[in-house]
Amino acid sequence: MISLVPFLTLGARRQLAMNGLANLDLLNLFPSSPDPRAYYPATSHERVAQNILQDIANGNPFSLVLGDAGSGKTLLVQVLLERLAELPQVVFIQHGHFDSPDAILKAILFDLGIPHQGLTLADLRLLIADSLLNNFAQGGPTLIIQDEAHLLAHSVLEEYRLLGNLEAGRKRAAQIIFLAHPLMEITLTAPELVSLEQRLARNFLKPLEAIEAVDYLLFHGRLAGFLHPLFNQTQLNWILSKGKGVPRLLNHFARVVLQGRQDDQDSLDACRTSPSAHSSETLSWEGITGPEVRLLTKADWNQSAK
Repeated sequence: MISLVPFLTLGARRQLAMNGLANLDLLNLFPSSPDPRAYYPATSHERVAQNILQDIANGNPFSLVLGDAGSGKTLLVQVLLERLAELPQVVFIQHGHFDSPDAILKAILFDLGIPHQGLTLADLRLLIADSLLNNFAQGGPTLIIQDEAHLLAHSVLEEYRLLGNLEAGRKRAAQIIFLAHPLMEITLTAPELVSLEQRLARNFLKPLEAIEAVDYLLFHGRLAGFLHPLFNQTQLNWILSKGKGVPRLLNHFARVVLQGRQDDQDSLDACRTSPSAHSSETLSWEGITGPEVRLLTKADWNQSAK
């Protein structure tokens, strides 16, 4: 039996995160794509956010955020960008399908709004160096965020290392944050990437613990101003077991339950129609109890809001 009483200290963080947010309707209660309005300040996510902010403040040229699919890497960066509004220039490369140095340099220049057609690789390098140094002179380093970094070719990662070496005085003209699946660790064992591997500050996004996963679901209900019980105990156990503490999976299975309710079906039966719901595993988090579980399953939300 797991008690949720010690975790009620997250209430203060929940309230801070909810300030200024518009209500979401039922269909958007658990969004399927990253939405900064619905960011939940999980312990692991906030720790990584603080580490990245510290890396930037210290002038570190490289940071690496590792997390499984659906762990919230992209959402975390979107929230970080709001906290880094004073940076002179931010480049966000949202995919990793680049197989050559010139391809990634063109993508960065495009995001910076700089014409680059018909240039050789040598010309591209000179142009981007000049642009980064100009940005630095106007106020500070350019922050380059590369999503899906585990998909990048080795030559592209090496090109990033060269960009991170670009100095302006004693500081770096560019700071680079890689977002990647843990498979990136295997990629970095390549001999030609040893120099980059040694300089990467690693940060790991961990799945939510069972208690925090319940709080995550409760947070989204509060965010939408939902005034009725969200799930019965069986449905809650099912969502937690299938979600495995991964935010995207928790959202998916919570939506399936709520969609079943909207369609006037038995919600747990609706869950079982989901292709990803079929599994022989038993529920591993049954028996979770405490005030926050009661809020999710049978408490009066009108009373709890007073």
